[in-house]
Amino acid sequence: MNQPPERRILLWSLFAAVVAASVGFHAWLLLTTAGVWWDLAAYREHAYAALHGLNVYAYTPRYPYFPVWVWIAGLMAKVSSLGVPFRMAIKLPACAADLAVTGLLFWRERARFGLTTRAVLVPALWALNPVPAILAAGHGQWDSLPVLFLLIAVLLLERSSEHPNRRYLAALALGVSISLKPYTVLFLPYLAFTTRRGRRLAVTATVWAPVLLSMAVYTLATGFDPRMITHVVGYTSAGDIGLAALLRFMSLGLSTPAMFVAYILTADLLVAWALTLSRLFPTKPVLAAAAVFAGFYVLTPRGSVQYIVAGLPFVVLASRRYALAYGLTGTALLVGFYAVAFPGALPSDLPLSGFPGAVWFYAGGLVGLMLVSAALAFELWRRREPAPAPERASRSFFRRPTPADA
Repeated sequence: MNQPPERRILLWSLFAAVVAASVGFHAWLLLTTAGVWWDLAAYREHAYAALHGLNVYAYTPRYPYFPVWVWIAGLMAKVSSLGVPFRMAIKLPACAADLAVTGLLFWRERARFGLTTRAVLVPALWALNPVPAILAAGHGQWDSLPVLFLLIAVLLLERSSEHPNRRYLAALALGVSISLKPYTVLFLPYLAFTTRRGRRLAVTATVWAPVLLSMAVYTLATGFDPRMITHVVGYTSAGDIGLAALLRFMSLGLSTPAMFVAYILTADLLVAWALTLSRLFPTKPVLAAAAVFAGFYVLTPRGSVQYIVAGLPFVVLASRRYALAYGLTGTALLVGFYAVAFPGALPSDLPLSGFPGAVWFYAGGLVGLMLVSAALAFELWRRREPAPAPERASRSFFRRPTPADA
């Protein structure tokens, strides 16, 4: 697209300003927050195990992931030894991932639509959104890392019709994402069922290759311990979002069997939704990714608060209107939650710790996020791709062949 040089300079300058603002916001949070002490204590245990050659699963019960993050924690402890406080050093990988997501969103929009206002606006909706910055630079959670690799997988899948082998690269990227945090496995059914049957098994096996490789390498380095499996499989998320949090605010007081039935029902609905997306969006993986997380936020029985960042890049790409609503409700949820539970995740120079109405911010943000997600899921369902027309029974058997049949 040919544009006047002045406009190109303006758009590049605007994108640079967006990146600079995001870097500044992350830096401000790094300098003014202490982080969530509970997770920082766990990260110190992870780093200690990595630096001393210990099996982290045997050393602490607080490592429910595949053995990838433990090496990152060890590396950040090395960085901390150079004079950077550990509470800041451990947050740097997620902050870098936030910026990488900004760059990928810009690249995708520019590749599809040229250097336009949209190419700047879409990454700005991520970069200037408080949700990823608070989680990465405030809390110290590192979900932006698996989200980055999930985004890479989706963008590769989006262009796999041009180069079919990119589907294997997408599978590898998804595998790395799952290796970092397993909940991104929600996108696996879509990848598997949009792959031709002849390649489906190979692509699915490729997804699990990074996971198995990480386990094999870690076993060789530290020895095998059964807790390498039981810690991951037996992990239960905190009830910060989802049905568990909603019922807690509603004070329904359901019995344990009733809660169990409700959890099973919502989990089954979530799985059914994830399995349906390959039929709704067979050639639109961005919409499928947005839809799977929209369904997750509505239907998950329970989840940790940091999970709300996972769907944001795809919501930004799918609908700028919903991205704004998502950002507002997500920010309210985070500010209210941290003000009540972990004030160290919020800037110390702002009077946010336990402020009046913090619980209502949390509850309102939670309900708002669920409503926005439900509305987005319905909107995406309306934008589903038309189903291929069923093959009609041919009557050629009963008629005389024509030249067109040759």
